[in-house]
Amino acid sequence: MPAENFQPALNAIAVINLIGASQALLVAAALFATKHGQRVANCCFALLLGAQAAYIIMAVLLETGYILRFPFLLTFENAAVFSMGPFFYFYVRAALGERFAWRGKTMLHFLPAALLILLWLANLFVSPEKKIAFYLEARAHPAQKGAVDFILLGLLDLSLFAYLLVSLRKLMLSARRNDVLAWRWLRNLLIAFLAVQTFSAVLDILALDLANSRYTPLLLTVILCSLSYYGLRQSGMAMPVLVAKVERKYAKSALTEEAALELFHKLQEVMAKEKLFADSALSLPKLAKRLNASPHHLSQVLNARLQQSFFNYIGNLRMEEAKRRLLSPAAAQINISEIAYAVGFNSVSAFSTLFKKLTGMSPSQFQKQHGVNSPAR
Repeated sequence: MPAENFQPALNAIAVINLIGASQALLVAAALFATKHGQRVANCCFALLLGAQAAYIIMAVLLETGYILRFPFLLTFENAAVFSMGPFFYFYVRAALGERFAWRGKTMLHFLPAALLILLWLANLFVSPEKKIAFYLEARAHPAQKGAVDFILLGLLDLSLFAYLLVSLRKLMLSARRNDVLAWRWLRNLLIAFLAVQTFSAVLDILALDLANSRYTPLLLTVILCSLSYYGLRQSGMAMPVLVAKVERKYAKSALTEEAALELFHKLQEVMAKEKLFADSALSLPKLAKRLNASPHHLSQVLNARLQQSFFNYIGNLRMEEAKRRLLSPAAAQINISEIAYAVGFNSVSAFSTLFKKLTGMSPSQFQKQHGVNSPAR
């Protein structure tokens, strides 16, 4: 089809997608500007949003035909897509509290995107007429792709799936080491982006390029709007506002974000190794002393990271340990009262009351439900 006979045209879906891209860029700018919360995680998420916004804008240009007015942008979308996986992966790592340096092996993750940017730059020397002819031919015959195009599409899909699945595995392995709300936010984000990528991969397999350029960005726009709202209101991971009440309470605290994160990880490590919760005389000052921290700072970390008081935190840890013991092979020879005292309770009644409150059943009912017989007392 000659270029002069093709007329670019916007449609309602394209407008919605452009609004989604604009929203992603606004949130990204806000994340870069914010000085509180997890700075590295916020910056990684901002870069991810920027890459997604670039992809959406490019998809709109390709689907509506307005790319004919900006032919120099052709193929830039590939670099944007290839950068999404690494940005998401490092966002998850940073959100989970992992530390890494932006050099060496870390930067190798962005090598494919960098190579595609170099190819795009080299493509700038190709005449606009040739680029336009290539675009129109591909639009008219989407199923007639060359081997290079099929390989590139396959690598794009495999790359995104690989990074999303590796991120999911890392999240699953870290589920007990991080606060519940942040974990749920990351889980929801992963599920949403896996759904988008699966949808896009199916359209790639069916060679429905125009549908992919229209509906994948639309799906991504809906998810970005929903998750941005959820993140701002519920998790604090995209932009830390969920913890506004906690931050106001500890506004004058000298505890920095880095020190809080270090204290949180030290707390989790000590509890996992030493099981201090089993001490029935454990108190906030006693635990803080073991961690070389002030009781005020420890309370701040528990409130901000886990949204729990000291007593709720210790009670939940005791419950988890009690459940493990109630279902252990040795449970048939151990009285429930012995387990209650072993995990840190001063009385069986207090243990049974809390157990039923948290699980909806008594300890003995819990064992029967899992096929374990144990002495009633």
